[in-house]
Amino acid sequence: MVTTVAGEVNGFRPGLTDHSEGPKLQDVLGLIQDYEPYYRGFVGQCNESENYYFSRNEIAVPQGQTPVKMATARSIVDRATDHVDVDNVSLDVFPPSPRGMARSQKQKKFLIGFWNNIKRPVRRTAGKHGVMYGIGQLKTMWDA
Repeated sequence: MVTTVAGEVNGFRPGLTDHSEGPKLQDVLGLIQDYEPYYRGFVGQCNESENYYFSRNEIAVPQGQTPVKMATARSIVDRATDHVDVDNVSLDVFPPSPRGMARSQKQKKFLIGFWNNIKRPVRRTAGKHGVMYGIGQLKTMWDA
């Protein structure tokens, strides 16, 4: 993991830094302080998207009337998710230099193989998150 804060590169860089001891507590707490404002805003925007998707948004109606919740947001996201082709992933890994072409091709093959070994419903959920939030995340859960 490499992080950049104000142009300064921190974190683990394979082959360049020795992290045999692991990160220090102050390093982790510093990352939390640096990135908390960004992620707090991002989570707020995700919650707003979910409120529209699940029709939890407030609708002003005259007194005594019941609001009619339209399923437009859910329909748009579901329809867009149906058009995401999760079986034929297309990705680019750009070489860092002309000499790095073979390495980037190996990385591309690895990423395509990784994607194809994920179960289809999980890939569809990642595609749905990409439509709803602009980013899709996968987390590996290990059996204990």
